[in-house]
Amino acid sequence: MRGIDLGAWAEFESATWTSYPLLFRMLDDAADAAVLWDRILSSSQRAVIGEGLGVGEEQSRSLTVSLAGLRELGKLVPGFQQRERGAWERLGEDRVAGAGRISPVPVEVDPYSMHVVFGVRDRRSGAWTSAVT
Repeated sequence: MRGIDLGAWAEFESATWTSYPLLFRMLDDAADAAVLWDRILSSSQRAVIGEGLGVGEEQSRSLTVSLAGLRELGKLVPGFQQRERGAWERLGEDRVAGAGRISPVPVEVDPYSMHVVFGVRDRRSGAWTSAVT
């Protein structure tokens, strides 16, 4: 029996060639959302979310936690996985061959991003400002 495939990465440190698996990152995000729901949100805030989703409180908790976990799923696409050459090479021949033709997709900075609003990222270039570096 084969184990769970942890090859796809969410974070990669090229200096040490270490990666943090995408699955673990997704589970972390879901767990964080569950803690926020259970310990931080008031009952009225949870009710508002449930009303907005059109479901009851328990269902809205499950849906919110699930969506938080799925938030990182876009990192599974070959275009993202290929961003770090070392991580891409570690995926192995069989996975890389199955990715097909990959076209680079430019990443645009959302002009309404909190990074831009607080001045830590340039809206046009996407570069981090001196406030961060």
